[in-house]
Amino acid sequence: MVVLISFTFIKADELVKRMDEFTIVDVRSSYEYRIEHIKGAISAPLRFLEEHLKNGIIPTDRPIVFYCGCPHHLSTLAARKAEGMGLKDVYVLDDGFFVWRDKGYPTEGEKKGKRPNFFFVKGKVMLDGLPFKYGMLFFVDKRNGQVEIERTDGKGRYEGRLPFYDIEPGDTILVYVGSFENSLLFTLPPKRGDRWGAVIDITDGSVKVKPL
Repeated sequence: MVVLISFTFIKADELVKRMDEFTIVDVRSSYEYRIEHIKGAISAPLRFLEEHLKNGIIPTDRPIVFYCGCPHHLSTLAARKAEGMGLKDVYVLDDGFFVWRDKGYPTEGEKKGKRPNFFFVKGKVMLDGLPFKYGMLFFVDKRNGQVEIERTDGKGRYEGRLPFYDIEPGDTILVYVGSFENSLLFTLPPKRGDRWGAVIDITDGSVKVKPL
């Protein structure tokens, strides 16, 4: 069966004027949600989204807007999942949470204004001797379940930054290749200058890390 994807991107400037028209869903971890989220948003971490929809935790009587901080990685996966379950009028917040917050739009939470620690990553993923092309890597903070995603290109390479809250050198990060099935572990390296990060190469069941 072919599932047609038809969700729509909506800008923060438009959504803030029409908040009463939508059910707004935060698909980041519950930890991030507790720190700060869009006012009135429902927490539905991506890994539990299907369960939340089936159990009626997420109302479906209005159009749904999904958002994350990436800004598109988790939220577009959520939108695809929702449409695959038959939902219509599905949207993704184009700008993501941090742009929403920095514009001064309404938020709530236990630690409003808290800033993440950006960790820069790049590397290559090889599976069975071949590049892992156009695939997803899920990086998860072992302590609190925060999930960030990077995607590989046609050569199995990836590069980006992960906006983790509270991470420090020596912390443990889980990385899943393609799906949340089997994880690899790595330790965050020491900081070197202002741009903290690592080259993380993954080959089948092994991961090699060196500071940027």
